[in-house]
Amino acid sequence: MARQPICDDSRQPWGYKLYFRNSQDAQSAEIEDPNKATANLIADGYALAHQGIDPTKKVVLSVPLSMVRKSMVEAFPPERVIPQLERLGTPNHTTVAAVQELKKAGYDVAVSLPCYDSLLQIADIIILDILGHQKTQIAALVQKLSRYPGRLLALKVEDQPQFEMARSLGFELFQGNFFSKPVLFPGRKISLAASAKLKLIQELSKEDFEVAALARTVSSDPSLSYRLLKFINSVAFSLPHKIQSIQQAITLLGQKQLRQWLMAVSLSDLDTSFASEEHYFTSIQRARFLELLAEAMPKPPLPKETMSLIGLFSMLDVLLGQTMSEIMEQFPLDEHVAGALTGEDPSTSQWIRLTRAVENGEWAKVGTFLEKHGLGLTQAAVSYNMATLWASEILESAE
Repeated sequence: MARQPICDDSRQPWGYKLYFRNSQDAQSAEIEDPNKATANLIADGYALAHQGIDPTKKVVLSVPLSMVRKSMVEAFPPERVIPQLERLGTPNHTTVAAVQELKKAGYDVAVSLPCYDSLLQIADIIILDILGHQKTQIAALVQKLSRYPGRLLALKVEDQPQFEMARSLGFELFQGNFFSKPVLFPGRKISLAASAKLKLIQELSKEDFEVAALARTVSSDPSLSYRLLKFINSVAFSLPHKIQSIQQAITLLGQKQLRQWLMAVSLSDLDTSFASEEHYFTSIQRARFLELLAEAMPKPPLPKETMSLIGLFSMLDVLLGQTMSEIMEQFPLDEHVAGALTGEDPSTSQWIRLTRAVENGEWAKVGTFLEKHGLGLTQAAVSYNMATLWASEILESAE
């Protein structure tokens, strides 16, 4: 399971598209053969995925037509889940009738183009892949679609210019890699407060950082103390009794997890008005994901602490509104980390590309890459899901 944000016109997450890997077809991010697809595959994936998603956000699921016709979609909550129909083929009265029943049950329905008129008439969201198309072509299609009531979602928006173009043409929702691209502010410098946070994170990532120093850092800050107790008493630990002592919490967590928690919380404390919670979530999730992979690899290419820091800092350009090169000039980092972030070191930057491939559901690419390092897709899926839940708990405790 992987997820990608669907954003509104202010670049804030409106919801999420979930991608599933069919265990019978490891090369596919979607369920290519509806006859082989099972409701359990989607239901189990949704049950796991929604734990790490803001309950106020929508979740878009691609579902086979067979599930729609058999009313199996109604196993999902209509206030949360939007079924997406794809590869619709020729007009089919049975499909239209099934979709009408879904709408009566309270579901919004999304359809991908190409799609026939009778479904476009009742669709709530119309999805258009804009990659590789000129503005004039997209504008002409938007004009044709204007007679339908559904909101337009631009798919595969890769950068800021494409986002601005789609928004100017009337699209209301946007999905693609543009969300992880920075909005740059020329001449901007890292603030002293942000620099201090980054230096703390860098120190925490060192293997020889003392537990006593960690304890002093947390105990001397009332806000950190409160958030640590909130974290240790969360569902992630399922403790029979609440922990009320900072020393108890530190002892229970141990040095490794305490460092991870403090690094993630420090990152989420960066004061940036143009970054959203999703950017912080992705950074923390990537850090944990790469660390778990390093622990599972027979011969990890870098220490797990370095892998974690690469993931944690992988969206600094988005968080700070500067290019990675500009950030490195102001804030020097270990050469392996800096090379990964700027892309100048292919051997380390490939790990950031791996996280993006997982987030985009590009399972064939992920599988080929991991095989070279003695890992399989199952390990990646387990690690990714664990990282998702970890990031959710971290951000909840940081509030």
